[in-house]
Amino acid sequence: MKLFCKALPLMVLSAVVFCSAKTDSSLVYYAEGYNRNAVTYPGSPVPASKIQNPKADYLSNTYCTDIGSDGKFKKNAFKVTKLKYATQRDGSIWCTACADRIQCDYRVDYQVTCGNGLTYAGDFEWAINTTGLGKNSWKEVPLSKYDASTGKFLPKKACKKLNRVPTEEIFKMWDGRKVAFPEKKSGNKKLKRPVVFVPGHNSSFAAFGANPIGKIDPSDLNFIQGNVSGYDDGSLPDVIARDQNLDISPKKINQNGLYFFTAPYEKKNGKKVQALPHWKNNDQNHSISFALYKYLENILAKHFGKDWWKSDKNQVDLVAHSQGGLVIREMLRGLRANSKLYPTGSKNAANHIRRVVTVNTPHFGSELADDYKTIQKSYPAVAAFIKEIQEQKQAEDKEKKNYYKENLLLSANVSKDFKKFFKEGASSHAAALMLEELNMDNKVTKTIGESLFPTSFLTGLLGLTSDVKVRLTGSYVGDFKLRTTYKVLGGIKVKSETKKIDFLKPLRDTLWAWHVDGKHLATHSSFIQNLTKEGYPKLPNGKNVQMRPLYSSDMRGIRNFLMNQLAEGSSEFCKGGDVFKNSCFSVAAFINTLLYQSKGIKLNNFEGIQKWLDFYNNLMEEWLSSSDLLVTSYSQQFVDKKKKLGPKFQKEFLQPKTYNIYLSQVPNEYPFNFVPHGDVLDYGVVDSKDYNLHLNLVELEGAARKGLDIYCALDDSKCNLVKKKVNALKKEVPVGGLVFLDFDPILGGA
Repeated sequence: MKLFCKALPLMVLSAVVFCSAKTDSSLVYYAEGYNRNAVTYPGSPVPASKIQNPKADYLSNTYCTDIGSDGKFKKNAFKVTKLKYATQRDGSIWCTACADRIQCDYRVDYQVTCGNGLTYAGDFEWAINTTGLGKNSWKEVPLSKYDASTGKFLPKKACKKLNRVPTEEIFKMWDGRKVAFPEKKSGNKKLKRPVVFVPGHNSSFAAFGANPIGKIDPSDLNFIQGNVSGYDDGSLPDVIARDQNLDISPKKINQNGLYFFTAPYEKKNGKKVQALPHWKNNDQNHSISFALYKYLENILAKHFGKDWWKSDKNQVDLVAHSQGGLVIREMLRGLRANSKLYPTGSKNAANHIRRVVTVNTPHFGSELADDYKTIQKSYPAVAAFIKEIQEQKQAEDKEKKNYYKENLLLSANVSKDFKKFFKEGASSHAAALMLEELNMDNKVTKTIGESLFPTSFLTGLLGLTSDVKVRLTGSYVGDFKLRTTYKVLGGIKVKSETKKIDFLKPLRDTLWAWHVDGKHLATHSSFIQNLTKEGYPKLPNGKNVQMRPLYSSDMRGIRNFLMNQLAEGSSEFCKGGDVFKNSCFSVAAFINTLLYQSKGIKLNNFEGIQKWLDFYNNLMEEWLSSSDLLVTSYSQQFVDKKKKLGPKFQKEFLQPKTYNIYLSQVPNEYPFNFVPHGDVLDYGVVDSKDYNLHLNLVELEGAARKGLDIYCALDDSKCNLVKKKVNALKKEVPVGGLVFLDFDPILGGA
C-alpha cells in the first residue's frame, strides 16, 4: 500500500530543492541529482547502475552504513571525482558577498563507499540564485585545486563562502540509506528443503519481494501458479538465493526450492476476488486453506519426486505473512477435524511441515476489523476512529453528495503583513520548530507544533493582507470545509474564500473497504474465535507444529521518520518570486509558525484544535504504540498465559522475534522498532496540482520484506549473517500527531 501523500500536511516541497539556509542576503539551495537519471533525495534507494564495483562479494547489508560519524565521512569513504561551477552577474562589478544580483552554481560528482564494501556514484548541486538569471557555461575545476581535508576549492571571486563541497549535506543523504546489492550471480543449486511463501489477505507473493513473470492478475496462469522472474534485493528469496547459490536462471528459478503460493480467486458481483481462508473439504476453488493443502502436495512431488511420501526427511518450511499464518492454522485445523477424508502418516503433505514462520500474523485478530461497539471499552480511541469513518461513509452514501460534519476543528484570527511573511520565508523555520518539538512531552500545547493535521494550499493571500480569520469544520477524518476571511489593500476591502478539503477520502474509502472485507479477521469473528479455541496448531499426526512468530511492536516512530523526510524536503515559501503571483500558503505550516508567534505573527481567539488533537493523539498512544498499523504486537506474538499459549507451554513454540537485524543495520536512522505491516511508501515522485505538492518519496519497507530477519527466524544458523550487535538505544519515544495513511497499499493486504 502507498502512503496517501495528499494527507501529508506540511509545506511546499520541491523535487530538486530540498533544504535551504541563509547565506548573507541570499538563499543557498542544495539538490541531489542534477542529472535527470540520478538518484533523488531524501533517502530514495540507490540503483544498481550506480555501483562502481558491481562484481564485489555479496554482503547482506541493505543499507549504507559505516561511512563515518557526527556528520563527517571517515577516511576513504568519500571521494570527489569531478567539480564544476557556473556564475553569472548583473552589472559590471563582482559581488563578493553574494548580493541580490548574482547567481552561483556548483556541481560535484563523487563516490561513497559503504560498509558493505560497495562503492556508489552520486552527484550534487548547490547554488545561489536570487535573480532568475540564466546560467553561464559550466567550467570544470581541476581536482588539484580541491582540498579533501577542508572541502574547499577555486574559484574564489564570486560567492566565496560557497567554494566548499558541502560534505555534511551529502553525508546526511547517505548515512543509513538503502542501497543496491552487487550483481546477482546465478548458481547451480536448489534447496534441499523447499520454502513455501504464503501471502496475506488480498495480497500476493510480490509482498515478499518476488517479481511476477507478467502481471499480478488472477487471469494470468503464471501468477496463479506462482511463477516468478526474479527477486528484489534484500528480500528473503533474494537473500536465500545469494546465500545458498541457487539457480535463478529463467529456466530454473521456479524449480530452485523457493515456491510461491497464490490464493484462489472466485467471482463475486462480476469481479474476481480472493476466496476466504475458511476450510472447505475438497474445494480448492473457494477455500484458501484447502488450496494450500493441495499446493503442498504438488510442491513435494515437484521437489522430491512422486514418491515424496516415502521419507519423513522430505520436509518443507512455510513463511506466511499476515493472514497467511491463519491460512496455515486453518488448514491444519481442517485436516484434523476431517481426518477420515485425508491421508494419514507420511502420505499427508501437512505432516512434512518442519517449521512455520508467521510474519505479523493477526493470530488473535485485528481490532481495526471489529465493529466499533465491540471494542469501545478495550480500545476506545480505535472505536472512535472506526465510528467516525463509518458515520462519514454512511452520510455520503445517503446524501449522494459532499457531507460536512459540523465539528469545529479550528478557528483563529491572525494578524500579519503577509507580503513580508512570505518574503522572509516561514517554512524552514516551521520545519525547524517541528524537529525541535519531537522530543517534547505529551501536553497538547506542546505537541501542536509537531502534529500533522489536514491542510489546503490556498491562493489569494496576497499583497498587503492584514487580518485573517480561518475557520475549519468537518469530521475528524474529513470532509473538511475551510472558510478564510481576510482584508487586503490595508483593510479597505474584505475577501472571503470557502474551499472543500477532502484529501482523506481515498483513505476513508480504502480503510472502510478493508474494514468490511476483512470482517473475518476481527477479534470477535467466528473465524478467529474457532482458531483460538483450537489452540496451538497441530499437524494431522497430532504433533505440535514448530512455529516462530515475527512481530512489530511500536509504530510511533513512523511519525518521526516521515516528519524528518518532509522537513528535509521543504523549500522556502515563494522563493525568489512575486508574492502577488506565487502565493503558496499552507494551513499547517502557517499554524505551526503562528503558534510560536514567529516573525511577529499574532494569533487571537484560537479554538477547536484541542479536541481534534486529542482524538488523534489518543489513537496514536492507544494503537500505534502497540501495533504495526493493523495488528497489535500481542496478536502477532500469539502468546497468552490464560490461553496457555507460548514457549512456556509448548516446546515447539519458538521464542517470538522482532526485527533486530534490520534495526542493527541502521541504528541511527531507525532507533525505534518500527516495521509496518506492509510497505508504507513507494519509490518515486508524487505530484499534486490540487495541493501544490511535489515530493520525492522513500520506501519504508513492510514486515514481509525484511529478508535477513525472516531468514534468521527460519534458520537459526543464519542469524549471524549480519554480525553487528543490536543497538539497544532506549530513548523515550515522542508522542503526539498522526500521519494519515492509505491503508490499502500500506498493508499489502492483511
